[in-house]
Amino acid sequence: VIAQSGAICTILLDWAAAVRRDPEAVGAHLAKDIEEPGVYFLASEWRDRHALEVHLASPDFGVLLGALQVLGQRSQIEVMGCTEGAEGAAALIRRLRSRAPSTPQSGLPELPQ
Repeated sequence: VIAQSGAICTILLDWAAAVRRDPEAVGAHLAKDIEEPGVYFLASEWRDRHALEVHLASPDFGVLLGALQVLGQRSQIEVMGCTEGAEGAAALIRRLRSRAPSTPQSGLPELPQ
């Protein structure tokens, strides 16, 4: 499990680095849940909806999804609107924890209108 955790961290760090190099990205953030082993949170912010859609169709995002699938990791992807500051982060964590992924997700999430 420790070796797999290291592989997951490497994959997530590579994804975040790719996002941060993208001129359309505002930022990328990673967090590991210290209360739930094996749970990681990824957040990225994009200049606009089109930039997000381009990222979701990008090779970098495809590599992230593929690598997690190869490692047998369940993933839950949600596209959310803007949240700000600590209150927004806390609300996001509560929302994600309330939705335990039941199966690996194949395909991309529906974008909110």
